[in-house]
Amino acid sequence: MTDTTDSTPATPEEAAALTLQAEGLAALESGDGAHAVTLLTQAVGLRPDDAVLRADLGMALEQRQDNEGAKAAYAMAVALDPENPIYRFNLGAACQRLGHGHEAATHYLDALEREPMLAEAYFNLATLFQDVGHLDIAEQHYRNALKARPAYLEAAANLGLVLRRLGRLDEALDYLGASAQAQPDLAQAHSNLGLVLNEAGRHQEALAAFDRLALLRPFEAAPHVGRAVALRGLGHLAEAAAAILQALDRPEKTVSAELEAAQIAALLQVGGNGTAAQALVAKWRAIGSTPILRHTEAALGLAPTPPRADPAYLEQLYDAQAAMLTEQAAASVAAPLIPPLTSALARHLGPAAGTLEVLEIDCGVGTLAALLKPYAADLVGVHPSSAAIQAAARGGLYDQLVHGDYAMPLERSADGVNLILSTDIANQVGDLAPLAAGIAGALAPGGTLALSLDAAEPWSPAVTLKENGRYLHRRDHVESALRQAGLTVLEVVSIPPAGGTAPERLLVIARKG
Repeated sequence: MTDTTDSTPATPEEAAALTLQAEGLAALESGDGAHAVTLLTQAVGLRPDDAVLRADLGMALEQRQDNEGAKAAYAMAVALDPENPIYRFNLGAACQRLGHGHEAATHYLDALEREPMLAEAYFNLATLFQDVGHLDIAEQHYRNALKARPAYLEAAANLGLVLRRLGRLDEALDYLGASAQAQPDLAQAHSNLGLVLNEAGRHQEALAAFDRLALLRPFEAAPHVGRAVALRGLGHLAEAAAAILQALDRPEKTVSAELEAAQIAALLQVGGNGTAAQALVAKWRAIGSTPILRHTEAALGLAPTPPRADPAYLEQLYDAQAAMLTEQAAASVAAPLIPPLTSALARHLGPAAGTLEVLEIDCGVGTLAALLKPYAADLVGVHPSSAAIQAAARGGLYDQLVHGDYAMPLERSADGVNLILSTDIANQVGDLAPLAAGIAGALAPGGTLALSLDAAEPWSPAVTLKENGRYLHRRDHVESALRQAGLTVLEVVSIPPAGGTAPERLLVIARKG
């Protein structure tokens, strides 16, 4: 942001400084940031106590992406003119670009104290809180930005996305719809609107949003992925398959397109149209083999079943899930597990005393950290998704977070862990023996395992790779694998299916020794 102050030269040096300032701003306006920095630095040398010159130099350094230099220049402007809200805002923005969130927030609040209607300061504060997961505070700041400037379309769009993450889809759609209507040629507005319409189950409206996006971005995959999701939601699987093939055939390769293709192929197969599923996979294969395609082929019985999901596939899967997962959805997924897990830990560990070494080998976005933390002297979370690890870190409850496969942390924890929790990885593994052996090796004598997994029906094979890409294990197979690894099964709790065709979920508690 810019601020101007009338300056009347009183000396030849001041006149020269003003000339350099004018030339520097002209260079800045023309895009020649390097020359602007040179000229404005010379001007500051002639008038070092001129706050406006310091701020102008900050803008030039900002254009050059010299954020440290810009921060220093804006700080000098603030020191020289502490009541100027624009200088404080610009200093906050420089701090934000440097990743200094707390410092940035302080400067934005200082700016707002001096100018309560500074919409940009509310907006930037909101983005800070949105990025660290404090969505309720972000919501309030976006609303403040809109009070200060009712036509602030970027604030309306971001507020819609925050409301989406809070699970308030109808409210989100009010803002996102208004944003798209006000900006009919802004592709991102239609992309955001279509995404949330699909999540709200309003697939016909989502189709219209993605049709508009396809006109604006005809060569990108995103419009066709969105159309495929909407068509799948409407039950039009043949049309969905055609749409997703258009996405897959774009030059940019997107994980979201591949994961949607896998879902459509699975639904075609389960619905009795294996021929269409195979045709989709064959066309996908002709475009190029990927970890997601190979796992899909195995899940559909078109390739041998691997002993476990490829780590490259898991990283892509979990990264995509973490990027799309809302806070409400994460809580909803964990909700059925939390009561039985809480009770089981209390029964087998006693009162939480903060004395245990606790390892969560598939921590996801950290939904269960609050449950585990009271037991832990040291709480370590592991996950193959960097996006999930970043989300888990925002909670501030883990003492250590490890990005990678579970095997290495288990190996490094030999006989040192008192409690291991796993809530998903067993459904990405066919052969449970290596996982069980790794867990047994990491547990200290008397250490406890809490393992949650989707279970196969009693009459099913011991291990089945389902069309959706997840492995299901029969209960007796799970118990046998744990016993063979030297663990004693203490309790198996059945968690009813979430609904529809979802499988039964088991919570297995076992102890070493």
